[in-house]
Amino acid sequence: MFFKKIKLLFLIVFVFLKREKKAIFLSLVGGVIFFLVILKIFPYLPRPKTTQKIGLVGNYQFEDLPSSILLLASNGLVRIDEDGSPLPSLASRWETTPDGKTYFFYLADDIYWQDGKEIKAEEIKYDLPGVKMEIINSKTLKFSLEETFTPFPTLLSTPIFKKDYIGAGQYQIKKINKYGSFIRKMLLVGPDKNLLFKFYPDQTAAFLAFQLGEVDELWNLYQNPFTSEWEKYLLIKSQLNYDQYIGIFLNLRDKFLGNKNLRQALAYATPKLEGESRAIGPLNPHSWAFNANVKPYKTNPEQAKNLFEKFKKEMEVEKLKLTLDTTENFLGLAEAIKKNWQEILGIETEIKLIDTISFDFQTLLIISQIPPDPDQYSFWHSTQETNLTGYKSPKVDKILEDSRRLTDKQERKEKYFDFQRFLLEDSPVIFLSHPQSLTIKRKKLFFN
Repeated sequence: MFFKKIKLLFLIVFVFLKREKKAIFLSLVGGVIFFLVILKIFPYLPRPKTTQKIGLVGNYQFEDLPSSILLLASNGLVRIDEDGSPLPSLASRWETTPDGKTYFFYLADDIYWQDGKEIKAEEIKYDLPGVKMEIINSKTLKFSLEETFTPFPTLLSTPIFKKDYIGAGQYQIKKINKYGSFIRKMLLVGPDKNLLFKFYPDQTAAFLAFQLGEVDELWNLYQNPFTSEWEKYLLIKSQLNYDQYIGIFLNLRDKFLGNKNLRQALAYATPKLEGESRAIGPLNPHSWAFNANVKPYKTNPEQAKNLFEKFKKEMEVEKLKLTLDTTENFLGLAEAIKKNWQEILGIETEIKLIDTISFDFQTLLIISQIPPDPDQYSFWHSTQETNLTGYKSPKVDKILEDSRRLTDKQERKEKYFDFQRFLLEDSPVIFLSHPQSLTIKRKKLFFN
């Protein structure tokens, strides 16, 4: 009985296939052709854009957002080359008068805002102290300076925007959420994906947001907050930032730190990394004005002790106590410095964690930003309020004054070589390293 049913079923199928073989064949051929067509056109089919959720630590207003973010949304009249030189961007070229006080910038052709309208000179706004901006025509801008300032073009690398944050970059700013005056969220819309930036007041908050899945990436971290148990779920990329340096700033207003022998003794007693991350001065090592032939202050206990003995005789001091101010990011490094100063020089050091920088410090371990141009007037000229260490040198003052007025690049370079040599000899800062910044991403299979 069972085999009769099987035989009957087979006959029914056979008859069906024989009768409908043409339709079945055409269906198979059509299916194959459809599949091949889909494969061809699939890359061109519209697909929903992904949103990359990124967390950063810091309280920012729009004007002081990291340039790495602003440059995604727009460009400046110029862009900065790796060696710090200004290059054409929205401006195709510029000219300056012989006295260096007047600049003419000429806009490039076929440059447009993100709303599709052509960029005109009338829409470009730069508010720079001591600089008057005039519109010559829709393609030409004139800048008149009160004093000659050769690095002026580098100031025009700041990305420009018009109303409603419309820029001239790849990504368009669509939404900004603020808490008070500080940005908490910012959505950038791009051609292939969107970027959602979320800002957190400290690393602990950012770390928690990552754990909870609020963000899938953390940018610009100076230390890895995750335990080894997390590493299999993470992609970690490090980058050496040559436009910053970690240094110990020494307050020359202090009774003891005003003594050069003590400052140099501390420099020789301080532990330092060697290799490409080592910083030996205040300029980017890729800068056209960087001087590699300066006193490097490699760790040298004997040299440190000799100089410290000279200091003690000059100042009639037997023992010395110092305070080292720093942030939580550099607590481990501060402990290593404290240990060396104690073991080599017998200096007792108190580490103090700070949130803001004040001028009443003795020694201060922080990161400092390096400007693209070698001009260091605001950092080291004796008249400047931003001269953190209180450094005073008539010789260095003169170099800094002259260098920003020179139009010949080779002459400027020679001046800045001297500036670096003299500054390192006086040692108002112990230069340690260029910091490694980390980008931490969640692997795709984790917390999907």
